[in-house]
Amino acid sequence: MHSEFLHKTIVKLIKKQLFNFWVIFRGSVSFLIFAITSQFFTLLIVLPFSTKRSNTNLFYARLLRNFTVFWNITNFNMRFKHINRRKNIFDTPSLIVCNHQSVLDATVAIAFTSKMCVINNNWHNNAWARFFILKYIRFYPIDMEKDALVEALQPSITAGFPVLIFPEGVMNTKENIGRFHKGGFYLASKLQIDIQPVVIHYSKNIFSWKWYFMKNGKVTIKYLDRVKFGSKEYGDSYQELTKNVSTIMRAEYLSLATEAEKQNELTAKNKN
Repeated sequence: MHSEFLHKTIVKLIKKQLFNFWVIFRGSVSFLIFAITSQFFTLLIVLPFSTKRSNTNLFYARLLRNFTVFWNITNFNMRFKHINRRKNIFDTPSLIVCNHQSVLDATVAIAFTSKMCVINNNWHNNAWARFFILKYIRFYPIDMEKDALVEALQPSITAGFPVLIFPEGVMNTKENIGRFHKGGFYLASKLQIDIQPVVIHYSKNIFSWKWYFMKNGKVTIKYLDRVKFGSKEYGDSYQELTKNVSTIMRAEYLSLATEAEKQNELTAKNKN
């Protein structure tokens, strides 16, 4: 009896070590692919093409979107699951509302569509960041005067671009969705566009932002029902809309987290 228990313990330990080695190996390959392919984008940045021309701008945007899709596919330790992803979901202007809990959020969201504007804080207002980033995607600072920001976004909305925003304002390192700021919803009301909520959930073992190439786990992206502009279902004002959309997203996040926890418990039970 004792020898049988010892045998099972040794087998478990060997399997665990082999699994850890496999995770490290796949993560190293993923990082190597990322390091090599990203150099191509760095070289493209210094080419003397003006992104003021719409065709050139779209070329760079498609390139970035394809790179993020490729990066997600070649991140071999992570499994991506899309729920309720509808065809042409991002083909018309909308405010894409995502929770923000990981540095991976950017690559997940930019992979949605090549036609996208991003509203964020001022991290990109550094000269070097502008040089390297703004050639690929349209960034707008959230601390602009709101009506000026509406005016700046209007040409992109007319051209059919959706707008991405993380309404929590900063990355929330807790395993829940934080308080939403109302600014993005004000913009949506002024621009007269729909709201497209998207909930992103990460399994616990990849939740930490450090060494994410070496994390093994699952990323779930759930696309909620679109909130039509002018609908009174979520409130009569942008303040009520903010509150109701955040409530729905928190409930969906909790549901995804509960389901993931049950799956982890089932997997652990089967291993034993």
